[in-house]
Amino acid sequence: MTMSDDEYSSEDKKIAQLYQDASDYSEQGDYERAIDSYKQIIRIYPDDLEAHWCLGHTLLENNEIGRAIDIFIQGILRDRENEQNFHGELGICYQKIKKYSEAAEEFKKALHAEPDIEVLYSLLAECYIEMEEYDKAIRLCKKGIEYIGEDGSLYGYVGYSYLMMKLKKDLKDGINISKTEIKLIESLKK
Repeated sequence: MTMSDDEYSSEDKKIAQLYQDASDYSEQGDYERAIDSYKQIIRIYPDDLEAHWCLGHTLLENNEIGRAIDIFIQGILRDRENEQNFHGELGICYQKIKKYSEAAEEFKKALHAEPDIEVLYSLLAECYIEMEEYDKAIRLCKKGIEYIGEDGSLYGYVGYSYLMMKLKKDLKDGINISKTEIKLIESLKK
């Protein structure tokens, strides 16, 4: 059974309106209505990967991390050719719930597919720093700087990682850390 041009146009118009509504609702902070709009799109076109990505992202914005994770995993399973689009968002979900190892794996997958996306280097470096894997953070940031050019945030992660490695060594060696150094560390962490 094929649709007539009128039916197709009518359905396309409905989808376009649902996307517009969802976007408007998101901008207004009305995430529940945006989520409902994306769900309606998916009911009409279950294979609309943009709707899946948008739904997952809106769930993430609404702090519904578990549901967002489910949607991003479904997106990966549905679209193996473009799964990197979902890996970065899935990494952010895991990072928000402090599952840094899982987040790092997702960011690595996204970076492997798209090594020119600056923010992925920063997000992965943050995971390494949270896991106290400073040497990995340094290597990653140096690779990112080499690949994409100068990026102030990546230099910041390198500096922070070197500082933390030194402080860890000093503590291990029994060297006292001054209050000034502690304040510096706390200010850098923010």
